[in-house]
Amino acid sequence: MTILVTPLRAVCALVALALATTVIAAARADGNPEEQNLTQREFNRITAVEPADKSLPGNAKPVVIHDLTDAQRRDLEALHAVRLIKGREWKQLSPEERDARLRAIREQMPNAGLFLTVPKGDLWALPFGEDNVNIHDVLNNRKVRLWTGAEEAAMPVAVSTGTGINLRQSRVDSQGLAVGIGFKF
Repeated sequence: MTILVTPLRAVCALVALALATTVIAAARADGNPEEQNLTQREFNRITAVEPADKSLPGNAKPVVIHDLTDAQRRDLEALHAVRLIKGREWKQLSPEERDARLRAIREQMPNAGLFLTVPKGDLWALPFGEDNVNIHDVLNNRKVRLWTGAEEAAMPVAVSTGTGINLRQSRVDSQGLAVGIGFKF
């Protein structure tokens, strides 16, 4: 089956796609410009953790959350949460170095919950048990916001090429809309 696309229809489709992507990104980011520009590739790069020795048992990865607002940060600090690794340092570590750090932290703080903010990259530890705090309290009382699968799926796969938006990598978002349909403009 051959589909003929007139130049006007192609332009209209691309404009609609660009607007839809912008609306999804703005809704996802809650006004955080760093989150609006976040791609799946960058998200995966920030959250990557791999053991250097593949024979080691898997290490529990930190819970991936949105960057903290000032109010959320104060709420976590009131619960005795501590930022263990700043984002700049976390991003410079290899996935294997991150795993080694996480293993060392889990040895020192076995009952702590670990949270990784994305896109900033800060690693936070919350010592559960103190003041009867647990992960469900933190998540259910909206002290932090988890990244959802739908939000991750709605992220663009690649960034702009500098001369235009590269939409060559196709995927389907959480609403079943095609994103990245093979055009470059």
